[in-house]
Amino acid sequence: MIDTGSKADQPLLHDFSRPITLVNNYQAKPALSYAYSSNRKAHNSVSIGPILGSDIIYNHGAMATNLVLKKSLEVDTTEMEIIGRKSQADHIAVGDILMLSDCSHALVFVVSSLHREVDKNDIVTLTVQLTGDKNNLGLVNTEAALGGHRYARGSQILLMNTYQYFIASTGEPYARNSLFRYKALGENTVYASELVPNIDSLQFR
Repeated sequence: MIDTGSKADQPLLHDFSRPITLVNNYQAKPALSYAYSSNRKAHNSVSIGPILGSDIIYNHGAMATNLVLKKSLEVDTTEMEIIGRKSQADHIAVGDILMLSDCSHALVFVVSSLHREVDKNDIVTLTVQLTGDKNNLGLVNTEAALGGHRYARGSQILLMNTYQYFIASTGEPYARNSLFRYKALGENTVYASELVPNIDSLQFR
């Protein structure tokens, strides 16, 4: 299961173990609330929430990276070594949900801790600790559940993320309904971004 104690955990957005309704007619159950600020200054932020009756769109996805498995992942391991360029490795953090894939099997797991080593060419080696013991490696969902499958060196690492699109009012003094996007991962997991202003409702049929 996901490490629900992680600061990055949000059950609705991070639970990849079951299908979700990708289009939701918002009825405030459960209530959703985010912060919004056009200049990203906390003291100017206002709380926003989706407009009742407007659809919310969820986009679950696995984002490709240049990170790969440095050494083969044995069945009884509780950690893995990942290698790649610093520009992408720097974005991996504790609480992130990653997918390991060799094109025939996939393993989705939560990063419970990690250690970084950078060489002179800005190539980073990440030693990633997997949540749980060797029989329960923090798996969210996996085809093989490591059940005897050995992931070879060079298997690809992907970053799992969820985007949420909704209509909300920006609040005073320039109140208007706008299309917002909330990203489950990133440095600012409190803020939603305004994408398109002056949209009254979002409906899919």
